[in-house]
Amino acid sequence: MLRFLFILSIFMISHKANAQERAQQIIEAYQLLAEEKYDQSLDIFKALISADAKDVEGWIGCGTVYYETRSPNAALDCMGKALALVATDPRPNYFIGHIHHDHRKYADALPPFKAVYALDSLYNDINFLLGSSLVETRDTSTANIYLNRQIEISGGHAFSSYYLGKWYMYQGKFELAQTHIETALQLNPNIPRFWLAQGDIYFAAGELEKAATAYTGAVSRNTNYGEARYRRGLTYLLQEKYLLAELDLEIAVKQSPNDKAIRTSLADACYSAGHYEKAATHFEHLTYQEPKNLEFQYRKALSYFKGERYQQALDSFSKLADAYPSDATILFYLGNCYERLDDLTNALLFYDLCLSNEPTHIRAKFNKGSVLYGLDRKSEACAMWQELVGQDSLQETVLSTLRDFCE
Repeated sequence: MLRFLFILSIFMISHKANAQERAQQIIEAYQLLAEEKYDQSLDIFKALISADAKDVEGWIGCGTVYYETRSPNAALDCMGKALALVATDPRPNYFIGHIHHDHRKYADALPPFKAVYALDSLYNDINFLLGSSLVETRDTSTANIYLNRQIEISGGHAFSSYYLGKWYMYQGKFELAQTHIETALQLNPNIPRFWLAQGDIYFAAGELEKAATAYTGAVSRNTNYGEARYRRGLTYLLQEKYLLAELDLEIAVKQSPNDKAIRTSLADACYSAGHYEKAATHFEHLTYQEPKNLEFQYRKALSYFKGERYQQALDSFSKLADAYPSDATILFYLGNCYERLDDLTNALLFYDLCLSNEPTHIRAKFNKGSVLYGLDRKSEACAMWQELVGQDSLQETVLSTLRDFCE
């Protein structure tokens, strides 16, 4: 019996020594982590796991190191193993949620954040994380409660004010939204997305000048901020400031070359600025992305025509004519392309087809007269132009043409 008690006492002393050694290792590992000595910290946490595969602190420590070193998959794996061992520690769920939140997987972030909140409603910034995730998933029923609570706990919290602004904006309450975004900007004016949100609110309210100014605030703090470049470019486009729009949208499209909305706006800006070659190139890209989008085909064809690339315009309008064989506008442009390419016979054919579908098409009649004159059918040409006398849209052109060629 005494021998058993002696052995037991040795075990207890040994166990206590092991526990103290483990505690010291954990302290050392977290100290190294705080000093950003990640490899050394990770080695200690891995040693804890190697000694005991059920060492929760080892798994959490490894997961934390992987999170800090931007290895999200490894971090998720470690935190998942820790969570399987203990459900009462908020840290595994907190980091799992944070990883999803960082990667904008807000719906995936909500369950772990709710688990943390259930354990400790004041844990770190959990109220902000829950509220912002709810806003991002457009489940806005209780988001404001968490965000306001975070502001109250923190004595002011810029990102919570920012998300409250988005929360009100989604509900169309622009004045309240602006109030909260302005609070966020007062607390931290150096965050580009705060300026972006302010611009979005002004844009949604139709205040384009103020929107452009706010987007400029975002761009000035991050010149490569693609979203801000796109939205300011779109604002300039709506203000008919086409060159400014083109500059912003060119930068935005380089960052997101397959974004159809950005490229469409850029193509529109180029076309409106008279840069038809550029516009045609962008519409060409869009038609490659959406071969069945006939609007893009039409805009491409028109850009080629305006840019005096008549053969490319002819090819594009011919494809459109296959889809819309009776469309007077397409037939008119086909005639125009052939006329510019000096194929007067085909030009006359398509002007006639245009007029058979739309007999009052004034430009087609005038151009048909020009083609007839070019084919040495001068009396017919003059008779055609004479029919257009009195048409306000072409009155001066018709009279000068009759005076120059038919008297």
